Amino acid sequence: MNIVCTFDDNYLPHVATMLTTLRTSNPHHRLDVSLIHLGRSLKDASMLYQYVASIIDRVSLIQLDGTVFRDLPLTGYLTAAAYARLALPDVLPAGLDRVLYLDPDIAVVGDLQPLYESDLKGYPLGAVPDYYEHQESRRLCLRPGSGYFNSGVLLVDLQAWRTLNLLEIASIFLRDHPERILYADQDVLNHQYQGNWLRIEPRWNYQTMSVLDDHYHHPELANPVKPSIVHFVGPAHSKPWHVNCVNPYCTIFRQARSSTPWAQAPLTGGPPSLSIRIKSRIKKSIALFSGL
Repeated sequence: MNIVCTFDDNYLPHVATMLTTLRTSNPHHRLDVSLIHLGRSLKDASMLYQYVASIIDRVSLIQLDGTVFRDLPLTGYLTAAAYARLALPDVLPAGLDRVLYLDPDIAVVGDLQPLYESDLKGYPLGAVPDYYEHQESRRLCLRPGSGYFNSGVLLVDLQAWRTLNLLEIASIFLRDHPERILYADQDVLNHQYQGNWLRIEPRWNYQTMSVLDDHYHHPELANPVKPSIVHFVGPAHSKPWHVNCVNPYCTIFRQARSSTPWAQAPLTGGPPSLSIRIKSRIKKSIALFSGL
């Protein structure tokens, strides 16, 4: 299986963890992984490469110049790495016809070979609809019935993608419709391939809100999704490395991280340090006395 992921310096530990879950859940399959890195931390990228090379059959590290995306808009927690998927046809080997793209905020919990060997039926990509498919489709003004997919897991026909200059298409679309953009390349890809993508089963991209629906909001469901890929989509507190993550699958991700060079990294979003709490109390006391 040819796997590809894109990331910046902030996501180095999470790429290592995601690929650990991939290897653990697919112990007997040959895995060829392309790491596309946008960042300056070459030392940490090298550490990531060495670790991944110890668990994956074949690894390539591609350094991508992020300045190519500098004029493209970003929103919320997204960084320039969010646009790197658009560069896949340009940076991956010409002889590579099919890849499975995986976001770093994923835990692989099942065999991915059935997904990788899926018949795309002539479509340029296969994807799972986004949890908020209908409202996102309306926001982006897509044609009725086009749907809207989540780009965290993509089965990509690279030959089809190479017939287009996605970076140029993105630049034009983002320039002409900046008011519509919320999710960077996910919006660009949905606009470009509207109605021209293969819907695949939810188990291949089991998204945060679907997990919460099945486990907390509707536990009475007789046939909940049995995921092969869990996607911790959403803001910071939705991520498995955040202390407030309530996704029941976050323990799988955290256990996998214990095998990586970042095993001792603390969870993010913890309580403020003692010094910060003291400073906060001092400020409150000053404000209180000032009002006397």
